Amino acid sequence: MYQIEGFLEIGIIVFLLIAIYIRIEISVFKVKVVKIAQNKVNLSRPIKIIQISDYHDNKLINKNRLIRRIKRVNPDIIALTGDIISANTTDFTKTIHFLKDILKISPNVYSVGGNHELRNIDGDEFKQQLKDIGIEDIEYSSRTVNIDGMDINLCGIPFNTNKYPKDEWQSKNSALFTVLLSHSPKTAIEYDGLLYDLALTGHMHGGQVRIPFVGAVVTPYGGLFPKYNKGLYELMDRWVYVDSGLGNSTYPLRTFNRVQISYIQIMNEK
Repeated sequence: MYQIEGFLEIGIIVFLLIAIYIRIEISVFKVKVVKIAQNKVNLSRPIKIIQISDYHDNKLINKNRLIRRIKRVNPDIIALTGDIISANTTDFTKTIHFLKDILKISPNVYSVGGNHELRNIDGDEFKQQLKDIGIEDIEYSSRTVNIDGMDINLCGIPFNTNKYPKDEWQSKNSALFTVLLSHSPKTAIEYDGLLYDLALTGHMHGGQVRIPFVGAVVTPYGGLFPKYNKGLYELMDRWVYVDSGLGNSTYPLRTFNRVQISYIQIMNEK
């Protein structure tokens, strides 16, 4: 009898520890620093980009702490790479308030949509609210952003591309360092003819469930052991970065894969 009670107590303790661990993984964000050297960058300091992806209206995040961390970086650009809301989000108020606070840090906030904005019945209304507060949607368009006297090019492609002719919306100045915002790494990699030096993507949630030394086991979208799931990948003469996201869509479960934002530093390779 005492032995059974002992096993029960141990089981309860183990269950509570696992629950606490998962709660930390899905609510206590980290800042992932990513450094890239590129010969098109001629500034004496790095270009600083904060990427926020797959937020999914995460109500567990300490937003005040998140705003403070972004302020500390003082980014040149803030990139929103889709799924800022979830398909079942009905009230955008808190998310819009959070994004207004981000705009106070930098006016250079650019976005592309994800599959959840597409699936949300009021997704177009959400995108209009982003526009109303001053966040630029750069799907199928490009912008030249000046950073301390150096121009870089930003362009964006949506999750559900209709294969617009690329000459209509991509910069033709190949001398400019070009950043592509794309919710899905698959789109950035497989859509032939895209011109970019660095693609910032998300969508894969880093696998959500990861195993040390193995990596992503499964993602909500990429099946078992997906190839491009989290981190920086070098493809020929360009880079693709996959952010693991600040929220969760289907199940509030992560292992060895804490929610995060990314701090991208792009510097001269010399």
